[in-house]
Amino acid sequence: MWVKGLPFKISFFMWKRWKGNLPLDDVIRRMGYYMPSKYWCCVMPKDEILSHVFYRSLTALKVWSYFYSHAGLSREGLNLHQAIEKYWTTKPGIDRVPFRWLDILRMMENYTPKLKFNKVSWELPMTGWTKINTDGALRGNPGRSSLGFCLRNEEGDQVYACGKEIQEVTNTQAETRAIMEALKHCLTNEMNNI
Repeated sequence: MWVKGLPFKISFFMWKRWKGNLPLDDVIRRMGYYMPSKYWCCVMPKDEILSHVFYRSLTALKVWSYFYSHAGLSREGLNLHQAIEKYWTTKPGIDRVPFRWLDILRMMENYTPKLKFNKVSWELPMTGWTKINTDGALRGNPGRSSLGFCLRNEEGDQVYACGKEIQEVTNTQAETRAIMEALKHCLTNEMNNI
């Protein structure tokens, strides 16, 4: 929550959430004030408590499922603090998230991510063959979309390239469209060894 580039108000909000000090109904009850409570952002409204708003509501479940699935984690049986800590400890170099403000600041100031990379090399196509490289791109998912592809001969020289905007699609559809457009071009120009 205390990283360079993240606005202070967002970091501060996240810290207040971590400490359980947001002015939601369960926090206000701890101060001795009781009132009717409903979190109206859900189809079936529940009490407006920290764990529901940030962990069990339909919106929260979608967000957690998205990030946890991409990290290869399961949030089953975890409460909100455990889920946050488990997600953070998947980052190399972070063993656990401290609870105290100064400890969090100290940890984040000293944190250096360990970058992992794989060497990738592009190989020339075989003699008499053409290699196609494709890409689909978009803003949002779905969102404003485009595709591109290029063809290279056995010496690696570019034979043809195309890039164009397409209708709004998902990222998978954009990637697939790029492949299809490249193959159509090859068929139209009677290029068989691709």
